Amino acid sequence: MIYQIYQRNLLAEIRRGTLPQHVGLILDGNRRYARAVGLSDILDGHRMGANKLEEVLTWCGELDIRMVSIWILSTENLMRPP
Repeated sequence: MIYQIYQRNLLAEIRRGTLPQHVGLILDGNRRYARAVGLSDILDGHRMGANKLEEVLTWCGELDIRMVSIWILSTENLMRPP
């Protein structure tokens, strides 16, 4: 509940300023985050990152930010172990 109040206040403050037309996101650190918080399955870090991305994209929609560029991974990352 406190987080929802914080979100509402933050959203109101953001709307008072000039909003960008395009936002760029670099998704990085899910594996490190999972290890740092002691998750037994590293994929849980990726799932949490995906959930946060969905939340951020929802915010962008609510703010009428129509263009979002997302850097998900490089081809080199496909060769790394999980």
